[in-house]
Amino acid sequence: MRNLEAIELDILNCDGSCRDLNFAEEITLNGVVQVLDFISSGWALKRATDDEGKELKLEQIHSALLREKGGLSTVWEGNVKITSLQVYIFWEAREKFFFELTFFPDDLEKTMFKLDDFLLMVSNLVRAAGSREYYLRYENASWRHGSIDRDSGVIFSHHDVALPSG
Repeated sequence: MRNLEAIELDILNCDGSCRDLNFAEEITLNGVVQVLDFISSGWALKRATDDEGKELKLEQIHSALLREKGGLSTVWEGNVKITSLQVYIFWEAREKFFFELTFFPDDLEKTMFKLDDFLLMVSNLVRAAGSREYYLRYENASWRHGSIDRDSGVIFSHHDVALPSG
């Protein structure tokens, strides 16, 4: 089990890289919709584009997810504690969605940051996704799903941090 103070330092470390939250490698459409609903309850959609670069409005996102395959990139803003989130969704088959939530340490309001609150938010996201897996990690293009060693940039995962059930 990782030391919680070390986890907090890794989350807040302004080193120029982003932090990525990933779930199981493939989540369902319902999981994607539930996570987006959770995000939209605390953040406002600033921008959304599909894999062809077409701009989408919030009400168009759900129908875009019904396509046989595709991708979405969204930016959300407005929460007091995390001012900006980026969400990437990619799928090559229905019901097999890759979902990644990204933020930068500079997007965190450090004077208000509490690890317990952050872990509760992650717990809510994981529950909404219907995932048994979660990985919070440093940005790392060579990371492979399921890798949990520190050298791959994983800050914490379902292997070493139990999330609150709030």
